[in-house]
Amino acid sequence: MRFIVILFLVVGGCFGGNITDFQSLEKFIKDGQAKGYFPKKILVTQGFDTTVLEDVSLNFSKTIYWDINSRCNQNADEIIIAESDTRHSIVCPGNNNVYILTGGRSDVEDPWGNDIFVMGENDDKISKSWGTNIFIFGKRWGHDKIEIGDSRINPASNPEYKNEFPYEFSHFFIFDSGVKKDDLVFNFNKIINLKTNDSIELTDLNGINLIFKDEPGKYYGTNSLKEIYDESSPVAPKTEERLSADEIQTLLHKTAYSDNAEDAKKYCEMGGDPNFKGHENTTPIEMAVMLGSENSLRAMLECAKRLTDSAMMMSVFGSQHDDEKSFRLVKLLEKYGGNFKAKDRDGCSMVNYAASSHSLEIVKYLVERGADPKARCSHNQSVTPSDWARKNEDKRVYEYLKSLETK
Repeated sequence: MRFIVILFLVVGGCFGGNITDFQSLEKFIKDGQAKGYFPKKILVTQGFDTTVLEDVSLNFSKTIYWDINSRCNQNADEIIIAESDTRHSIVCPGNNNVYILTGGRSDVEDPWGNDIFVMGENDDKISKSWGTNIFIFGKRWGHDKIEIGDSRINPASNPEYKNEFPYEFSHFFIFDSGVKKDDLVFNFNKIINLKTNDSIELTDLNGINLIFKDEPGKYYGTNSLKEIYDESSPVAPKTEERLSADEIQTLLHKTAYSDNAEDAKKYCEMGGDPNFKGHENTTPIEMAVMLGSENSLRAMLECAKRLTDSAMMMSVFGSQHDDEKSFRLVKLLEKYGGNFKAKDRDGCSMVNYAASSHSLEIVKYLVERGADPKARCSHNQSVTPSDWARKNEDKRVYEYLKSLETK
């Protein structure tokens, strides 16, 4: 990886007493690579849809002092230094750059990507950052705004990255000594340091690896941070023992989306009810079934006192799950006492819904366990389950259900 342009904004503060020039940045990077808090390789974007794995390297030659007349040459190896304390407007259309923003407040526009940013103590703004980017934060960084796209990596399509690039995303936020993960929380689209009130406003909340110098060798996703909901009073978030019943119920419901079994178990044990239909108008179990979140569903079923008929209906409702997924959901609900005779408020049985989108094997499984093969929905009494199968153009299901209707 070649970093072509290095920008120094050196007067008016320093980076935690550590990074004040290119030599100290290079020292930080080499130490981080040796100890495990700085990546040795990054995914470099080439063109619009191609990425390659390259070593992080720092090669440069020419030095330019940044002022209003300065220009960034995207085809040259340059160091650009901006010395004043004034607000800097930096437009650099090239990529593979290094920005050291330790002077006045800085706006960086249109960096194409594959860049390193050392964020200063003032309020900096990075706009339209594309490709792979590494951001380094000291103990203080002000109130920064960073516009970056999602950089989630698909291991299935890039199996060669597994050993050489063991990260979930291609973007990095690296925090220097003195900043710990527990110091940081989320408030909507902001990361806030509770000790200093410094913040990072983000356009994407999922595509960043968080690395802390004080925890070398580990990395976290932004979703690992605790959430707070009142930015006007950014105090430490409530401990889980102090959460209200309402908050616990909402957190339990969210595990249906995250499919996190550990969290589902925890919030159940704290008093959350997997069968309570609260603000979300569905129970946590029903939502987990609807989303096919088998891990959190299994944890909820372990602590649930009962199982609603709606959850059974949702396991075969429509084409939201394929046959294999629906079969697993049905059998899992059966294990925990699911009612195969369940009907919805219109009188439709599980067979009505299964006949419209699922295989003969599932339909037979339901009927053999008590689901009504002759049920007619109240909104359309003339339509039988076999009619639903005929509309689905499944001859085998149609003939099977038709034979049961005559018995």
